[in-house]
Amino acid sequence: MPSISRLLSRFGLAISLLLAIAATAAAQTNTFTYQGKLQDNGSPASGAYDMQFKIFDTLSGGAQQPLACPDTVSISAVQVT
Repeated sequence: MPSISRLLSRFGLAISLLLAIAATAAAQTNTFTYQGKLQDNGSPASGAYDMQFKIFDTLSGGAQQPLACPDTVSISAVQVT
């Protein structure tokens, strides 16, 4: 049978790991950088654009996610250079 001090040590380690995971999750933001090419009528896009973002389960022909409540995130006047 493990000793009380050994059990407390394992419990402390488990709590430390959970706190570390929670701190990592809290550090995430809703900001991202798009690294690609945006075009407007065949020319490089530059200026303010209204953007919409959707998540799909495959690259093409997939279903918008989440299935229960399809969401579109719209952001107006995004500065593009």
